[in-house]
Order: sequence, then C-alpha cells, then structure tokens
Amino acid sequence: MGLVIAGVIFAVGAALTAFFFDWWPTIIGSVTAACHVLVQQTSVPNWLLGLLVVIAVVFTLRAVGAVIRRRPNWRSYTEDTFFGLVWRWRYSIVIGEGIPVDLTSFCPYCDFQVYHEPASGHRAVEGIAYHCDGCGRALGTVNESVFSLHNKVERLIQQKLRNGAWTTSVSSCW
Repeated sequence: MGLVIAGVIFAVGAALTAFFFDWWPTIIGSVTAACHVLVQQTSVPNWLLGLLVVIAVVFTLRAVGAVIRRRPNWRSYTEDTFFGLVWRWRYSIVIGEGIPVDLTSFCPYCDFQVYHEPASGHRAVEGIAYHCDGCGRALGTVNESVFSLHNKVERLIQQKLRNGAWTTSVSSCW
C-alpha cells in the first residue's frame, strides 16, 4: 500500500515538474519518436527481434533473482565460534523464531565433533573440559556447567541476531 502511495506521489510530482518547466512537448516528442522506431521496417524480421527481447528480459530477471536469492537471511546463520569451539545449530519451528536448538560443538582444527567431560575428578568442582578425539588437542576448560555454557552460547547467538553481527559470520561463508 505504501509503495502505491509513493508511486502516485512520484507521478504527480513528475507531472507537475514537467508542466511547470514546460517539458511536456519534449516528453511527448520522445515517446512519439520511440513509437516510430518500434514500428519501422528493419532488415531483421520483427518476430525475431521480439523473441530476442523476450529472451533478454527473461535472462535479466533470472540473473537478478539469483543475486537476490544469494543474499543470506538470518536462518542461514547456523555456525559460529564461541569459547574456542565451533558451534552448529538449527532453529526451532515449534518453540519460536530465532531460538537455536541442537547446539553441537566441534573442534576448530579438524572439525571433529567434541563432547564435554568433567574438568576435575571431584563432583563438587563445577567445570567442563573439551578434548578432541580426532586430532588429540586439548581445547580448553570452562568453569561452569554444561547447561550454563549452552545457555550462554544460545544467548550469544540471539545477541548476534538482534544486533546484526550474524551477517559477518555468514558473509565469510558466502
């Protein structure tokens, strides 16, 4: 609706400008000349020219459509690095918009899926460690519970979605 109103305002403004600056004779002359060119005889059959114009329009529309589709949207943001680990997720369609689910951590060196393990042998000491079974690297320790870490990663993802910082993470993949 707003686009229609803007179009009407633009058309009225263009018509008034053409009227006050006495451009109507020039505009009408240009349109008339274009019509004369379109109906003139050419050495190439008109049906062939029409076919070439249709092909050019279709090609242009497809190229523009491909460029528009290539622009990432927020749902393409499904991977980022937090706390020295690569995290991947998907978005819930049941819980709500922009809620990451199925958070999974990966080794930033060999892309092997990694799991947490207790950082200490004592149950009273909270903390988890990550070790990659793929390349054998110690990936670090976090002094909090798994639930707390996952909650923090979810909130960091949501923060990037809110402030637009996710686009830099996705554009590096494009």
